Amino acid sequence: MKLSLRAKSLHRSLHSIHRHHSTKPLRILFLGSDDFSAASLRALRAEQLGRPGETVASITVACRPGKPTGRGLKVIRESPIKHVARSLELPVHDVDSFGGWALPSPTDLIVVVSFGLLVPASVLSSTTYGGLNVHPSLLPDFRGPAPLHHTLLARRASTGVTLQTLDPHAFDTGTVLSQRSFPVPDPSTCTVPQLGAFLAPRAADLLVQGLRERLFIPPFKAVGSTEINEGARRGQVAGKIRPEDRRVRWTSQSAEEILCRQRVLGDLWTLVTPSAETATTAKSVRLKLHGLTLCPYARPDAPPSGEGTFFLGTRDEGRTEELLVPTSDGLILRVGGVTLEGKARLDGPRATAAVAGRYVGREGGE
Repeated sequence: MKLSLRAKSLHRSLHSIHRHHSTKPLRILFLGSDDFSAASLRALRAEQLGRPGETVASITVACRPGKPTGRGLKVIRESPIKHVARSLELPVHDVDSFGGWALPSPTDLIVVVSFGLLVPASVLSSTTYGGLNVHPSLLPDFRGPAPLHHTLLARRASTGVTLQTLDPHAFDTGTVLSQRSFPVPDPSTCTVPQLGAFLAPRAADLLVQGLRERLFIPPFKAVGSTEINEGARRGQVAGKIRPEDRRVRWTSQSAEEILCRQRVLGDLWTLVTPSAETATTAKSVRLKLHGLTLCPYARPDAPPSGEGTFFLGTRDEGRTEELLVPTSDGLILRVGGVTLEGKARLDGPRATAAVAGRYVGREGGE
C-alpha cells in the first residue's frame, strides 16, 4: 500500500513538473467558420502577439470552402472566419474533407470552434497534443450543432461555455477540461445572434486560459457542469434546426411558446385548409406567418371556432382591421403578414383580406 501511494505521488509530481515545464509555444491549426469562432481566433492572435514566445508560436487557419449563392449561384459566399484570418494576416486553407489533405507540419495542437467536420484520429495523432474544442453550452447539456437555439427554446435562465478535448468518433463527447456558467442576458427577449455575441468573447477567454494552464497535456483532469437543473444532468441534445421546428402546433403550443419560437427561429409556418364557408378544395397549403405579436385588446367581430382559426378583428373603435388567430391557452396573436404557398407576401390589410375567415390551421401531415 505504501509503495502504491508513493508511486501515485511520484506520478503526480512528474506530471506537475512536465506540465509546468512544457512551456514551449504552440504551433496551432485553427478550424472555424462563423462569428462565434472568429472571437476565439482573434483572441489566439492577440495572445501570440501580446505574449511572444510564451503560449502561441504560430497559427494556421482552415475553413470550409465558400458556397455558391444568389441568383444562378454565381456568387461565392465565403465563411466569416476566412475574412477574419486574412485581416489578421494568417495563412488560411479550404478544407471540405480530411481525406488526402496534408496537415500543416509541424502542428502541436488543433483548435476547433464551430467547424462542422469531425477531425479523424489519423489527423489528431499526427499532432503533438491532439485537439481542443470550445462549445457554447455547459456540456453534456445541449451537445450538438445548435446549442444557442435550443438554450433559448428551452427558456433557460443560465448557460455557459465549455473547453473539451476532441473525440475523433463523435461531436461533443470529449473530456471536459474547463467550464464557466453565465446567466442568459434578458431571457425573454434574447435572440440567437445576441446570445452568440455574449458568449463568444467568454469562450475565447476560456480557450486562452486553458492554453496558458496547459490543460491539453495528458493525463486530463475532467471537470463537471455545476448546473443543477434536470436538463443539464440528462444532457439534452441540441439537434440541427429543421423546417418542422418552425411549424406552429395550434392545439399544443401556447402563445408564449409560439412567440419564443419566432424570436429564436425566425418566421414560422402552419398548414391551413380552406374554411367550410369558402372551401372549393380540401387540400392543405403552407402559410408562412410574419410579425406575430400578442394582441391583448383584440375583440373578434365573430367568435372564432377554435385555435388556429384566422379571423377578422378590429381596434381603435372599429377603424383598424387586423388578422388575428387564437392559441391553445386562450390568448390571441396578431399576424402582421402572410405568405401563402406559391404566392407573394401580403402585409396588413391585404393579408387580412386574403386569410381572415378563409383558412383554418390544421395539425395533420402534409
